[in-house]
Amino acid sequence: MNELSFHRALYTLLLGVGIAAGWQVPIVYVAPTGDDANSGRYSTQPVKSIQRGLDLAAAGGTVILDRGTYYLMDTIRVTNG
Repeated sequence: MNELSFHRALYTLLLGVGIAAGWQVPIVYVAPTGDDANSGRYSTQPVKSIQRGLDLAAAGGTVILDRGTYYLMDTIRVTNG
């Protein structure tokens, strides 16, 4: 096995272990009809507020906003993580 093949195999192994352990970067779904008590991890269980979606997203994660009208009550805080 050459060095490149070894690195690819190691990366694949670590990626598989990371995904199994829940290390994947989540996608958080937000919809005006959602509920902030939801997990936001599935499009069928979105959170309601953009801020809640940002709070749940991991560093480098993705927040997907469904179409609709969002009413903002406070300033949205995005932290660098």
